[in-house]
Amino acid sequence: MYARVHSRAVAGVLPLLCVVACGSAPRGAGAEATSTDPQLGGDPTPGDPGPVPSGASQDVTSPDCTAPAWQPTLPDNTSAISWGASVTRHGCVFTVGEAELSPPYPPTAMAFVERAPGPSAPTWCTAGYASVGTSAQGGMYPLIDADHSVPLLVVAFEYRLTPSGEAHTHVGLASLSGVTGVVLRRTGLTAMPTNPFNGNVLADTLQLDPAGAVIIDGTKDSVLPGESGAGTSYAATWAGFLSGSGDGAAPTSVVAY
Repeated sequence: MYARVHSRAVAGVLPLLCVVACGSAPRGAGAEATSTDPQLGGDPTPGDPGPVPSGASQDVTSPDCTAPAWQPTLPDNTSAISWGASVTRHGCVFTVGEAELSPPYPPTAMAFVERAPGPSAPTWCTAGYASVGTSAQGGMYPLIDADHSVPLLVVAFEYRLTPSGEAHTHVGLASLSGVTGVVLRRTGLTAMPTNPFNGNVLADTLQLDPAGAVIIDGTKDSVLPGESGAGTSYAATWAGFLSGSGDGAAPTSVVAY
């Protein structure tokens, strides 16, 4: 289980950059293109070429991709980089981070994963950075975990949809290929506000279990859809998240306590 390591500031929105599905497929399923719905952290940028054709190779060790997400450096307009947790899998070290983007004004932010080869890294594990998305505000506190059998990562983050101080905080969740850096699946959590001042949900820890279920623990100030129990803390589980397909999947259980 991986917990947030930064002090809390302000949460941000993490829409994706243009992504395609290639290289690594979800466990037990073919890869497919991600949603561009900004409510799921998606970027409404056109140009997504769509799902991998039926029968196409899904070799999770292959670095082949028509639009690889790993880049040798961060964008020129990044600054104020902060680092989160790291995981080491398949000879690679994957670390989440956040950087301010300026321009534009007001500044936005970007959550990213850094990939660094270890001593026993395979040939596809070269140094690089993959953007998880951009944010209307800083303070996204990304969390990371990774599968032990295939190079698939999961990243959770907090986001807001606007730079307004009254914007509610949501939680986003994405799976991505450790080979290509491409996001394969995206979903999240949104609380149901009962007044203008609540409706926030925060992510504190992220865990990927051996069966491919993703578990996020955190706090909230109002009700989450489908929750059982009562309290300001919650545990949300997506069973089989890595082997499933499609964006916007609801958690299989949400327990408040």
